[in-house]
Amino acid sequence: MKRLFTILGVFIITSGSAENGLFDFLSNSNNKASSVLLIFYRDNCPYCQNMNSTLQQDEKFTSLLQQKFKIQRVDIKTEEGRALADRFDVHAVPALINYNTLTSDQQLIKGFPGINKLSALLDIKYSSPAKKANMGTGSMACGDGIVNGGETCDDGNTTSGDGCNSTCQVETGFTCIGTPSVCFSTCGDGIVAPGIEQCDDGNTTNGDGCSNTCSIEPGFICTGNPSVCIPAPPTNDECNSSIILAGISGTQTGDNTNASNSGGVANPSCQTSWQKDMWYKFTLTIGRPVSIAINGVSMNDPVLAVYSGTCGALTQVACDDDSGPNAYSLWTGNLPPGTYYIRVLGYSVSVSGRGTFNLVYNFNTATCGNNTIEFGEECDDGNVANGDGCSSTCSFENSSAIKGVAVNEDATRSNPSAMLDVKSDAKGILIPRLSSTQRIAIASPAKGLIVFDITSNSFWFYNGGSWKEISSAVSNIGFGAFNGSSQSFSGQFVPSIPSETYDDGANFASNVFTAPADGLYQFNAYGTFTFTATATQTILSVRIENTATSTEHGRNSIIIPAGFTGSVHVSVSASTKLTAGSPTGVRIMVDGIPGTQQLTFIRFNGYRVY
Repeated sequence: MKRLFTILGVFIITSGSAENGLFDFLSNSNNKASSVLLIFYRDNCPYCQNMNSTLQQDEKFTSLLQQKFKIQRVDIKTEEGRALADRFDVHAVPALINYNTLTSDQQLIKGFPGINKLSALLDIKYSSPAKKANMGTGSMACGDGIVNGGETCDDGNTTSGDGCNSTCQVETGFTCIGTPSVCFSTCGDGIVAPGIEQCDDGNTTNGDGCSNTCSIEPGFICTGNPSVCIPAPPTNDECNSSIILAGISGTQTGDNTNASNSGGVANPSCQTSWQKDMWYKFTLTIGRPVSIAINGVSMNDPVLAVYSGTCGALTQVACDDDSGPNAYSLWTGNLPPGTYYIRVLGYSVSVSGRGTFNLVYNFNTATCGNNTIEFGEECDDGNVANGDGCSSTCSFENSSAIKGVAVNEDATRSNPSAMLDVKSDAKGILIPRLSSTQRIAIASPAKGLIVFDITSNSFWFYNGGSWKEISSAVSNIGFGAFNGSSQSFSGQFVPSIPSETYDDGANFASNVFTAPADGLYQFNAYGTFTFTATATQTILSVRIENTATSTEHGRNSIIIPAGFTGSVHVSVSASTKLTAGSPTGVRIMVDGIPGTQQLTFIRFNGYRVY
């Protein structure tokens, strides 16, 4: 069925003024068609569309209109249309004017009253088929286009969802007027019209979540009547909706302002006060060094946590709060192959923990020869040459000879004699720090176990039976003296040691050492002797003994063959317990039997163990 206006051979006003065209036609009394039906309309008029639809379905009535009237369509948006509307006092559409060109009589019909009522108004003897059927049965049917009985509307059909439902009742969110009913929703009335409006917040303001056409704006969620619109949370608000990071490096922007707090995930270890977390995900097919930074834009203090596993069964592998500049977060480390999750959190509950940020990530492959030990490398000496201890694949060469662990910053392997070889020219080793109560509470400590006691501020070791303090209270921890002058001797000899090379207690009196405090002392002696040729074999001994009892604490002897000329070196070590200030001291004894020897140098030193 063609549109009504086409069927009726409508005269469309496209040019001219209010002084000619249709006005000339209306004032022409010689026109054969004395009755003109003017139909005022505009585009996007739901009542006009309803009228057109109703008339399309009744060709017989349309034919009767054509027989009686000259049909003219008037678009009130045109200049001529507005002029005609003013002339006939038309203020709303659709409107129909029954105009007689001979008598200038005119009849205004506001709206579209339906076919049956319009027939009566225009004096056309016609009833629609639906009306006849109802009249014949004495009943009134929903869907006949006439509002009767308990009906609050009748749009000519029994389809729900168009404003007038299948029982001819006005649906929520709609207004229906006229016969047949024209149903429409009013955006801004605070009622959501199903199927037509997505929301209705009681206004027609854009930017508040519900637009001026009652559509939900991007980034919002709207519910209720009237609609309440709130910003939608980010898509990666939970672990199972994590954003996947692409490539081995890049920058991902984020905004946690509207994020919620994830449930079922433990607090990150580096910060228990947090809010509004967001999630990201990456997968490593091979082990790689990883660098992850969270740089705040409007967020002032981000927190970063890294997890392995799966959502619902996560294991934290890293956490950082303030390692980056400006209290930003930064973590670097080596990760084995696997899937990982990055959790970005805002610090505390203040607004400083909310806003935009940049997640900067870098998952680099290890580069052998860059002088940095990276994941999968045993060593890296700054080159890819073989034969220098670190191979072209950054593996230790002759690694079977390496038994210990090396801790350093220059990729040097451990010394074969050491199980742990720590090297640094700027850093030290931190021994476990415990209070006295915690130290004493250690169950079954191993012999030789060392800790730092934060109560006494001193080191302690376990000797297998009890804890012993490595005291720092004694000033004469180390001591030593030497004699660099030549002394000839034969037989038993006590070297003269005139002075100390380091010590602040002057504990040497001649060659005898006096203990400054009770404790266990370690002594070392080292001598250089010169021989001239002798006819017989000589035995040379250097020993450390108690001055009062001549108790020997340590001895080292060597045999000098007959006829030997030259120098020999002899060293000896010993330990003994001494009482502070006791006249019993320690001295060095030298035995040369037989013959005459020359002592050219001897050193005597030691330290207090505890």
